[in-house]
Amino acid sequence: MGGTSPLVKSLYTDTKVTVQLLAVADTADLTGAALDMKGYEGVMFVAGHNDGSVVTGWHAWAQQDTTNAFSAPVDLEGSDVSSASLTGIITRVLDIQRPRNRWVRACVTVPNTAATSVTVLTAIQYGNRILPETNTGGELHEAVAGTK
Repeated sequence: MGGTSPLVKSLYTDTKVTVQLLAVADTADLTGAALDMKGYEGVMFVAGHNDGSVVTGWHAWAQQDTTNAFSAPVDLEGSDVSSASLTGIITRVLDIQRPRNRWVRACVTVPNTAATSVTVLTAIQYGNRILPETNTGGELHEAVAGTK
């Protein structure tokens, strides 16, 4: 990784990306990890599910709480995204801006499907007041030269 210019705008240095869950599931309610939103403007959850059969009743939603223990979670009103009936890869995006409580998480309901299938939930926190953000498992490349 080379040096980066302070003028470079990059999702890699301006957001925090975490995989909240990666599960093989069938007929399950899955819950992402608690996210500390202190200093962030918002979080975008990207939920995905892959199934070769028709999936009915799959949905994702967000919750908030005053502590990271989520002892009294509250569903965020209007945050439910769902699919009535889809086949194949299901992807839904849920963007929560300026949550009222410090702690936020996403939940996913996987209905009874023909077979267990993969469900993934990724969180992208953005609008951090302290930059650059530190992400692990990757690197930023700036002004990369092509090769022949």
